[in-house]
Amino acid sequence: MDLLKLQEELRETALQRSRDEKAANKAAAPAAGKVKGPIIDFRYRPNTKSIIGGIAESPIFRAGLIANGVDIDEFYSRARTMPEIIADLKEHNVIKAVIVGRDAETTYGYKPNNPEIRQFVQACPEIFLGYGVDPHKGMQAIRDLDAAVKSGDFHGAAMDPMYAQLKSSDAKMYPVYAKCCELNIPIVITAGPARYTANTVMDYTHPSEIDIVAKDFPDLKIII
Repeated sequence: MDLLKLQEELRETALQRSRDEKAANKAAAPAAGKVKGPIIDFRYRPNTKSIIGGIAESPIFRAGLIANGVDIDEFYSRARTMPEIIADLKEHNVIKAVIVGRDAETTYGYKPNNPEIRQFVQACPEIFLGYGVDPHKGMQAIRDLDAAVKSGDFHGAAMDPMYAQLKSSDAKMYPVYAKCCELNIPIVITAGPARYTANTVMDYTHPSEIDIVAKDFPDLKIII
């Protein structure tokens, strides 16, 4: 069998499986208005057009989406406006939505989405936010984090060691941890397998590296 034809058949099979799973999940989901709350969504991803586009076209995520059978056109069709998103949260009794920012500009050209996240907290102040930090940016990253928190728009920090291509215990990370302690804010550190993204290895996200950080910064509030 032609290799390209086989690849296309495998891709179509994965897409159909994804569609079937979505249909089954939708059928099994409780009707709107029946969800009891209140709900805190700790890993909320706003599906605005720009955020969806940033994910779909990103060198970090695009290969993973395709490998998991995601239909990119259908993925784009999920985009909603900010008022629609906020209304949906309220309809489903979501009282807090933690939006974790990401900054992987140095390693992957993935520019920080913090400006758009700031718009959410300003439009709906009950949303609790993380702040994406690129440790490769040195003291500029620290100054930006300090200003963001003191402005009242951000309440924490967030880092993806896999996309920074550094272990959590790397010395470049330590100024960020020290600033979080000074500001008395938590930091979200992504852990677990890093799949589909070039130049990432599991060592970057191994929980044992966070154990070292916790030892060195006993006052740091760490969310894994």
